[in-house]
Amino acid sequence: MTVIREHSTQSHRLSAKTIMISTHSELPGVDMRLISLLFLVHLGCAADEGIQYGVATNLLISRVDENQISEGFNLDGIDSTEDGSTGCGIGDYTNALGESGVDNAMARLVPVLEQTEAIAAEDLIHQAINSGELIILFEMTEVGSDPLHDEAVTLNVLRGEGKPIVGTDGRLVAGQTFDIDTAVVPTGEPEVTLDDGLVTASGLTLNIPLEIFDARLNAVLENASVRIAWNDDGTFSGYMGGGLDYWAIVDMAINSNVDQALAESLPLLFASNADLDPSDMGTCQKISFTFVFDGVPAYVFGQTSY
Repeated sequence: MTVIREHSTQSHRLSAKTIMISTHSELPGVDMRLISLLFLVHLGCAADEGIQYGVATNLLISRVDENQISEGFNLDGIDSTEDGSTGCGIGDYTNALGESGVDNAMARLVPVLEQTEAIAAEDLIHQAINSGELIILFEMTEVGSDPLHDEAVTLNVLRGEGKPIVGTDGRLVAGQTFDIDTAVVPTGEPEVTLDDGLVTASGLTLNIPLEIFDARLNAVLENASVRIAWNDDGTFSGYMGGGLDYWAIVDMAINSNVDQALAESLPLLFASNADLDPSDMGTCQKISFTFVFDGVPAYVFGQTSY
């Protein structure tokens, strides 16, 4: 994000806009005609002290490495073991911070999904980010003089709007300004600790639009958490996870053009790996799902109204 810590001494923030400038050529030997020149113009807006923003440049399904480490959160407060009496018998992981009880059952399905068209959803997500269809903004407010340490900040997740500029690396360029998509309700948590650039917000509801099985799905992650590790230059990485009602994916697949055999196998596949929200019968109704992401500094137009 173009962070306030980087620009606290500046009176303007950059906003990328494109305009067309028309002129007449008056050079000898050149016909007098209208020439359209495309310029990138940077418009200034006053920066907000104590607020910094970032935009996600990539979003991937969290995997499990060879050491059984997987990014995510302990969403149910239980450290479940494989075939144990909790978590519908689905074992939990440990994340890179050493936290145990990490719920990320969707990671178990990645090897299976990679053999189907479902994994193409990751490429489609990246395309949606670059096209401006999926602008995920992270807002941190009440930031003090030290942008990496604070006892109480607010971390919000917003949806943005705008036509982003994409760099030669295929990622969004840092320092762009976006509008807030007011049609999507923001989610966040106040008074969370910022410790050496690391901040975590919990108890959120995250809406992530996915295109999968030739259909669109608004994946709702409930009881979700977000963790961001900010760098000095405003870039960041992190992950967000929560519980997903897997029947949303199953129903979408059944009603799409997906291979019939695959559609018929999905209910059993998800049901046998669901690990959250057990019913009175002991059947878990949700599956834990974690995305990892990285991003760059960003700005927003105007003031947020929530």
